[in-house]
Amino acid sequence: MTDDKQPKINKLHTLFPYQYTVLVSIFSCVLTFCAITFFEDKSPTNKKLSEQIEELKVELSRNSIDAECLNIRLDALLFVPTNDNDPINQLEQEINMLDFKQEKNSESIKEVNANMHSKYDDHRESVNGHIMFYSVLITLLIAFSGVMLPILLKNDKEKYTDDKIKEIEELSKNINDLKEVHRKTQASVDEATKLANDAKASADETRRLAEKVKISEQLGRIHNEKDLDSKISKYSQIIKLHPKNIEAYFSRAEAYFLKNMYDGAILDLTIVIDLDPTNLEVFFNRALVHLEKGRSDESISDFTKAISDFTKAIDSRPNDSKIYINRALVYVEKNMYKDAILDFTKAIDLKSDDPIIYHYRGLAYSASNMYDEAILDYTRANELDPNYSEVYISRMLIYKLLAARTYNDVEEKKYLNLASKDKKKYDKLQKELVDKLKKDEDLKNMSMYEKFMK
Repeated sequence: MTDDKQPKINKLHTLFPYQYTVLVSIFSCVLTFCAITFFEDKSPTNKKLSEQIEELKVELSRNSIDAECLNIRLDALLFVPTNDNDPINQLEQEINMLDFKQEKNSESIKEVNANMHSKYDDHRESVNGHIMFYSVLITLLIAFSGVMLPILLKNDKEKYTDDKIKEIEELSKNINDLKEVHRKTQASVDEATKLANDAKASADETRRLAEKVKISEQLGRIHNEKDLDSKISKYSQIIKLHPKNIEAYFSRAEAYFLKNMYDGAILDLTIVIDLDPTNLEVFFNRALVHLEKGRSDESISDFTKAISDFTKAIDSRPNDSKIYINRALVYVEKNMYKDAILDFTKAIDLKSDDPIIYHYRGLAYSASNMYDEAILDYTRANELDPNYSEVYISRMLIYKLLAARTYNDVEEKKYLNLASKDKKKYDKLQKELVDKLKKDEDLKNMSMYEKFMK
């Protein structure tokens, strides 16, 4: 069953069994009426009788014409005087004969007409019987079709529906298969594109790394040189060829710093920050340069810039004690001992086993005239590293200061004894250090044979 037949089937199915039966019955009645009219007009008997009537009418017309002609002739004979009566008699006879024929023809016409009506009625009854029979037969067939056709159409429609459902399921399966193929193809294309992009990125990264390694090797060879002016010149040549190489700027800044050219170092580190604002560790290095420049020039502005850079470095490494220590040292340079003590305390919280931090905080306490706190920090540093000689000197100075300020002889004697003990420990450590340095120097001057024998 094709698709173009489906709408017709559906339409017929909606008309059966009631609406369609009524419409066909009306059509049957109209058809019966037309058939009756047709059979009446086309009946052979009617046609034959009509031909006889037409012939009789022609004969009557002809007789009428002959009668007129005879009347004219008779009138002419009557107006013309003549002694001979034979023609007149003859005409009268002919006229009488024509009248007789005419009457006979009229009777024949009446007889034929009556016969025609009789046969027409018989034929009409026969036609009506046949038409009624076929009308009933057609009506029964229509009624039967009104019952059976919906069943047939229903079965046909169900079969059509089943076939269509199968086709739709097959199409759906094919569509799903095509979608799966498209998905796999798209995935393959995406994977190939990704691989191509990765390969391109890898190639670019390889070239970049190769160039970076080459530059790093050059910078490494330059870094091992002793002449700072030569190093700065070669770093400048590399920067000219590679103006965005951060390592080159950083290396030249280091050379500037070692040559005490602090402005050049600060400028190069600033360029590094501009090239990579996320590298907050550079702020720490620039802060160190500002710190040294401030110490060299006694510039408060450099100390302030150093504090700013150290603060930014803390944002990058908030758990690095070294940054807090250096910012605290800048605070000490600016006589901001309270802020320095806070930073040293933060550094101790991050690295509580470092004696140097305790020593530095002790110095800040001492500068703030907080001598008891300073002695505690020096003592803690001494506990962490008994060979830390600078702690003994710092604590000895506080003991002597306290002895000079007290008016109590007992306390004075106590502070002086403590100062004397720290002095002796300091001298002992210094002597051991000198002996060690002397021994290292002697070893350095020994011949290869003496070293081997030793």
